[in-house]
Amino acid sequence: MNRQLLIIQKRITHQWKSDYYSLKSELKYSYFEAFLSSFIIGIAESFFAAFAIEKGMSTIQSGLLLSMPPIVAIIMNLLINSHMQRTSVSQKVKRNVLLQIFSMLGLIAFSATLLTNASFSFWTLMGLYSLYWYGHFSSLPAWNLWISELLKTDRGHDYFTLRTRMIQLGVITGLVCGGAILQWNPPTLNHSHLFGLIFVTALLGLLLKYYSFHKHQNSTSVVAFSLQKMRKIFSQNKIFFSTYGLFNGSLFLSTPYVTGYLLTIRHTSYFQFMLITAALFAGKIMTTYLINLKKFPLSPMRLMAVGGMFGAPLPLLWPFCTTIESMYVLNFTSGMSWALWEIGLSLIFFKNIPAKDKIETITLYNSVGIATQMIGTGIGALMIKYVFQYNYTTVFIFAGIIRFLCVLPFQKNKSLSFQPQASDISNFNKAS
Repeated sequence: MNRQLLIIQKRITHQWKSDYYSLKSELKYSYFEAFLSSFIIGIAESFFAAFAIEKGMSTIQSGLLLSMPPIVAIIMNLLINSHMQRTSVSQKVKRNVLLQIFSMLGLIAFSATLLTNASFSFWTLMGLYSLYWYGHFSSLPAWNLWISELLKTDRGHDYFTLRTRMIQLGVITGLVCGGAILQWNPPTLNHSHLFGLIFVTALLGLLLKYYSFHKHQNSTSVVAFSLQKMRKIFSQNKIFFSTYGLFNGSLFLSTPYVTGYLLTIRHTSYFQFMLITAALFAGKIMTTYLINLKKFPLSPMRLMAVGGMFGAPLPLLWPFCTTIESMYVLNFTSGMSWALWEIGLSLIFFKNIPAKDKIETITLYNSVGIATQMIGTGIGALMIKYVFQYNYTTVFIFAGIIRFLCVLPFQKNKSLSFQPQASDISNFNKAS
């Protein structure tokens, strides 16, 4: 037992040294951007629903504000992409960061107001969140093409392994900072103003993110989006995208309403809410280290299926978590499961999609995801109000069962034409 612990300790030490030297490489600004992007997720995006509740929104309204702006953003992205055929992918990414900066400025200004009109607040947040998410979703395909130009083929696994850890570290750092700000109780500031301080911190992160992109080597590729090619990719991989859409829709029967449930039904403080959310990402960090220490002879699709099967039904345990500590454990376990899903997805998308198909494939994946997210959220809202009559115990149990049933088809899904082999997982393990 002691020998095994010593071996694990040596491997972790070796991993830390490898990470240190990688952070000093020519890709250091990309790693810095990964940390900043995830820091903004932790300190801003994670509190979007909580800010909506602070502005007087109900649990259902806050859930809709999590799901509706991304679908607006995806529609805008599809409409605008066809008019940006001559824009380089690096220019597009940087312009989208500027749009997110403008959105954050709007949230800062809105947090300073004391308006109580629920309808005005709802549509203001709808507009600001939609602009923010447009910047996010419009950047993803372009960024993937850009980074594929900067990366050498044999460094892909090393890069994404470390980038994943930087992302998780950034999210937890952002969550802790956001929770600490909301826990602060100065006599001259109300909670809305504290959210303003959160968004100011996120704004600084966005400015540094823009600077880090500015330090990247500019791309020679231009945006070349084709709806016809996207339809062809969908027809070639119809089973995968249909299975993913069904599963993703089931996830959002309950996911958008967890924040409102914790803050208004379970009456957790903002600091406790931060710790519960941070536990999710701590679980993801644990999985990424474990997967580098152990050899998992699983294909990426199988890795996704295993993660989904363990993570999907966990919401049914929310009503039975009677203590804050049990909520931490539940979200930590959930994070460990979803990390497997994300690693499998990264191996499929980042390594195996040809450069010429990246923009269309990732746009298609996001479009299917956001469309089904909206459908799932809408069905969830109707069921909460009219079927379960705000009985969240029944809501989470029902959603957990449906989510588990919908992930089962991934066990047999082998339809992706760009799907890598199981050997890629062992390469991922050897990356460190």
